[in-house]
Amino acid sequence: MPPFSSPRCAVGSMLVVGSLPAHFDGKKALRMGIVNDCVPRDQLMSTVMNVAGRIAMVPRHSVRCMKRMIMSGFLSFGLAAAMELCSAMSALGHTSHDPDRQAMFDAQERGGFKAFLEMRDGPFQPEPMGPKSK
Repeated sequence: MPPFSSPRCAVGSMLVVGSLPAHFDGKKALRMGIVNDCVPRDQLMSTVMNVAGRIAMVPRHSVRCMKRMIMSGFLSFGLAAAMELCSAMSALGHTSHDPDRQAMFDAQERGGFKAFLEMRDGPFQPEPMGPKSK
């Protein structure tokens, strides 16, 4: 089982059948916590491209740090350890400077903190499941 699926599902599958079932559908994978979403086949590529596009809008350095932070937290299997790692990675993120981050600071200098937030958050609005999405 992947480290992010629920322990209850992993134990249940292993006790009942000895290991993971050879085949299960997307809805069961979603219930088990193996996948984030389950969509009809005709919506798969548009859904994947939508998620990939949103990830691509985030600066590469931030994506790399976030992935490392999340996976290290999962691997450590402990809230305290995960929080400790997250704070260190967050400090790295806040102290790093690249062209994307500098562009946000430049926007803040020209238009204040609201301009900074608009540049940072604008590409992600409206949030797909947020209050302004409908």
